[in-house]
Amino acid sequence: MQNHSSYHLFVYGSLRQGFHHPAYQYISKYFNLVGHATTAGVLYDLGEYPAAKSSNLQSDVLHGELYAIKNVAELDWALAQLDDYEGLNPEDGPALFCRQLCTVSV
Repeated sequence: MQNHSSYHLFVYGSLRQGFHHPAYQYISKYFNLVGHATTAGVLYDLGEYPAAKSSNLQSDVLHGELYAIKNVAELDWALAQLDDYEGLNPEDGPALFCRQLCTVSV
């Protein structure tokens, strides 16, 4: 597998390994844990779930985990399943989730 940035998934909050969230079973099925990672962002507590927003400030650090897809041919399908889980369905109205590319440090 090539080391291409789009073959990786950064997760934060309750989707990380130690939270035993139901979606983690899915993540661990299609992705291998690379390790602890950070990106420029801010984490917000919305009660039922955490939310993050990217940031341009060097002092804003969002902690999470980086995963690599196990089978590159399944990447689009795997990400689509996570998008569905996170409620990113255009037919359901405005989404509370937005997947975006970001620079991650391991």
